[in-house]
Amino acid sequence: MKLVVMTALVGVATLTGAADAQEPIAPLAYDLRIDGTTHNLTRIVGLEVDTEGRILVAQPEDHRYVVFDRRGERLGALGRSGEGPGEFRALTIYRGWRGSAFWQYDPTTRRVSTFELPDRLVGTSRIPTAELSRVEGRPSGINLLLPSIVGVLESGEMLAWSPFQPVRPQRGWAAGLPADEGSVLMLLNGRGAVERVLAAWPPLYAGCMQSVNRRMRPVPHCQSWHWTISPHARHVGFVELMPRGRNAAVRVLSLRPSGDTAYATTLPVALVPITRADADSIRRHRIAGATGEELKRDWQEIRLPTHFATVLSVVAADDGSTWLHLRTGRNEWVWREVTPRGEIGRLVRLPSGVKLDVVTSSHLYGIETDEDGLQSVVRFRR
Repeated sequence: MKLVVMTALVGVATLTGAADAQEPIAPLAYDLRIDGTTHNLTRIVGLEVDTEGRILVAQPEDHRYVVFDRRGERLGALGRSGEGPGEFRALTIYRGWRGSAFWQYDPTTRRVSTFELPDRLVGTSRIPTAELSRVEGRPSGINLLLPSIVGVLESGEMLAWSPFQPVRPQRGWAAGLPADEGSVLMLLNGRGAVERVLAAWPPLYAGCMQSVNRRMRPVPHCQSWHWTISPHARHVGFVELMPRGRNAAVRVLSLRPSGDTAYATTLPVALVPITRADADSIRRHRIAGATGEELKRDWQEIRLPTHFATVLSVVAADDGSTWLHLRTGRNEWVWREVTPRGEIGRLVRLPSGVKLDVVTSSHLYGIETDEDGLQSVVRFRR
């Protein structure tokens, strides 16, 4: 097993994935719809699905999850606002499954709360993430900026992610990390100590921040890094961009918790340019939503990429497949499957307004937002 170190992005050039014009796009039909208004759901930011098909709907404004069975019937809710057992100060994306138990990490309290569905608290444990930057009580040479638990294995070991800054000299588990700042994925033992580093890569914002009038601004439509972890932490998917002249490719890497590479697949993609008309439209849209003359001036003067970003998001499934959300035109988007064997799989198109969030062996689950901003949970047969 060796440390996987990704290469850096090149400038702010971005990539786009275009399917072969003759390639069929698999049709999808609704299999289930949980209406947000009928069930009094507030803003939905994420979903989790257990092996029995029960659905957890993340409600950050209420600091809880609403639980539905596979038929869409409401079973109950777990979590609430607070700092006590089973309570959350922040409902984050750091969550998943350990067997049939659901866990949620709260970075504000540094605790992992574990539940049995539909609503029983099993226990809470505090993870000493603030101590991860040390090796046997001494500085590791790496400053971890926001370490968070992102996966829990059946063995009780955990996966932790954090942006980092090198301090030097690097020792212990930090030896061999890149000399520049970036992100790191670590395997922790059951006590919360670092066993080894699995992967390191450049900052997610690499090449996507720009100084405009001495102020740092995010570049619209810039292609950023993407990485994702499957619900039971069985594999981690990375997307690495590989510019090749006028065309490009996307490298999809699947990493097991052991540190072994399951597959590394290259997906050819084509560049879709941002025309002058596109650039004018982008600037007008940003300026219209800006508050303050400084921000409006910055959006007017910011240097845009030459091409639209294409890889918009990534979803990892427990079966080892990785799903990429790709732009195939100025107003066209599809999802591309990379199979558990690393083969380029089928294309699917979801209805407008649906964001894919979970993929199981039999279904695709998403969050649907209508023109009025009302949200629902939807399911499609895979």
